[in-house]
Amino acid sequence: MEKLIFDTDIGDDIDDALALSYAVKSGRFDILGVTTVYKNVAMRAKLATRLLESLGRRDIPVMAGAGKPLLNRVNLEEVPCQCDQDDESARYADTHAVDFIVKAVNENPGCTILTIGAMTNAALALKRDPSIAGKCRLVMMGGMIGRAFPEWNIVCDPEAARIVFESGIPIDMIGLDVTLKCRMSEKDIAVMSRSDKPELVRLHKLIAMWMSSSKMLPILHDPLAVGYLIDRSFVTTRKTRVEIETRGEFTRGVTVDAGNPFVNQGGNENALVAETVDVPRFLEHFLGTIFR
Repeated sequence: MEKLIFDTDIGDDIDDALALSYAVKSGRFDILGVTTVYKNVAMRAKLATRLLESLGRRDIPVMAGAGKPLLNRVNLEEVPCQCDQDDESARYADTHAVDFIVKAVNENPGCTILTIGAMTNAALALKRDPSIAGKCRLVMMGGMIGRAFPEWNIVCDPEAARIVFESGIPIDMIGLDVTLKCRMSEKDIAVMSRSDKPELVRLHKLIAMWMSSSKMLPILHDPLAVGYLIDRSFVTTRKTRVEIETRGEFTRGVTVDAGNPFVNQGGNENALVAETVDVPRFLEHFLGTIFR
């Protein structure tokens, strides 16, 4: 089993909860721990704890991490839209997420850090112990290469993303270029609503809470990053040099494809970037895993 650190901003967009459920139910990972990032990390940790309980996985530790980005100002008390009173009493581990990441990587060389939120925890861990860049790889949902669009997970903390991309850690980037093509349908949600399985009852409740706020059907951004870990053939990738724009008036948070189109990179690449996705095969696997 692949050893996995699951770093998430669960509670805003529904895709984090779907991704965590997908990872657990796939049975393909030894999830070392779930860490939360960005804004109200305590409530995110409580929400993740409740979801893991519904999945029968009380053994997976949950740690709150960095709520404040390196430079951006945010409301640390803002309650994510998928949290309710039931989450208030949930208990999570006292260890700080950054401490956990550093320790877990050093104790489990060859593991994977999956970031599906702002990259603050990962950046702080790499600053704390730069040596972990050579002991693990990082798979991320974030960014976009096809156009200059500041994707959410990057723009929440561009400085953190820049630290990660400049750290030397092997990076696989699953961005909006492919994730926007993967969506749940009303039929999928109706199937979920008829289930009496505790984890699907919980997921359907979270989806309903999210849809009442967003007025959208779920886009499977984060689940595709999990799917990529399960089966790399779901997407095609290419190596390139990715730089993070941190100063532009309109482009702060943009992931820039900095590969030279005229000259061979010569080993200057720092990421594998997803270019295409086999939507039918991925959706079949995702839904089959979630509903079983």
